[in-house]
Amino acid sequence: MRKRVHWFFVAFLFTMSGSFAAEPRQALAERGETLVPLRSLPSTTTVGRFQVTVSPPSDPELTSLGGSGGPILELQVSEAGRPLFSPTTIQAIWLFVRSDRDQLPEFSVWSKTGVSSYVKCRLVPKDTKYCISWCRDYDAEDSTVRPSGAFRQERTCS
Repeated sequence: MRKRVHWFFVAFLFTMSGSFAAEPRQALAERGETLVPLRSLPSTTTVGRFQVTVSPPSDPELTSLGGSGGPILELQVSEAGRPLFSPTTIQAIWLFVRSDRDQLPEFSVWSKTGVSSYVKCRLVPKDTKYCISWCRDYDAEDSTVRPSGAFRQERTCS
């Protein structure tokens, strides 16, 4: 019985976490990006010849690490049903995907960092994994989201 209550609670949290975030505005998406649905998980989006699947983490302990920044999620990129990389763990309230022609997709991962502040990070393929190449902070004011800092290059792709 305890396991059933635990999984029910986890499912409830994932359902509710999406409802606290404001709906993404088209202004948040860069040209050529598509919103990846995060409300009903798992969720699969086709981008070119690739499938992008977002699901709750396979490790239940990771679920408890989510918070106001957004839920912890696993991101899997596949081609013809075959995974191309190990699953990537992200924290996101919004996720956008872009694929130029038949290149591997890149992602814009948005997380909440404060009452009206967010961070956007670019997730790119590198060797056998996805990693963050840069991040930038944003503030929301009167339904407008504006950059509040410079691009920060991340060293996870080194």
